[in-house]
Amino acid sequence: MNSFQINQEITINATPDKVFAHLTNDVTAWWDHGFSEHPKAIILEPKFGGRFYEDFGDGDGVIYCFVQHVVKNKRLVMQGAMGMPGAVFGNISFELSAEETGTVLKLAHHAFGDITDDHKKNYSAGWQKLLGTRLKSVVETGTVD
Repeated sequence: MNSFQINQEITINATPDKVFAHLTNDVTAWWDHGFSEHPKAIILEPKFGGRFYEDFGDGDGVIYCFVQHVVKNKRLVMQGAMGMPGAVFGNISFELSAEETGTVLKLAHHAFGDITDDHKKNYSAGWQKLLGTRLKSVVETGTVD
């Protein structure tokens, strides 16, 4: 058994409601990791009990996590393996707060179970790319750089 804790903070030049909308309702625009080469969509249902999943089409797909706690424009907490194979428990939280410079998005991803050193390294770099580069770009400019 192994574990990791990833904590990151990103400032996005937009209001919390705009950041939350892109984080939850426009996931396919900024999410670039998947189990399928050509997923139909990446869906996050921003409601308590909602799913975060990849839709392959024709009823096929994979669940990343389930939404445990949501406060629109402020907080989203999910639990699940987040794509890691084997017995893994993960907790992923996003906290949004308005600041003078825009919205501060805080990520905390904690996981334990069948986790390798590569998982630790890849998930840390992956979240930075997904949130700090891709989501930030989509929210601020409307496209991914």
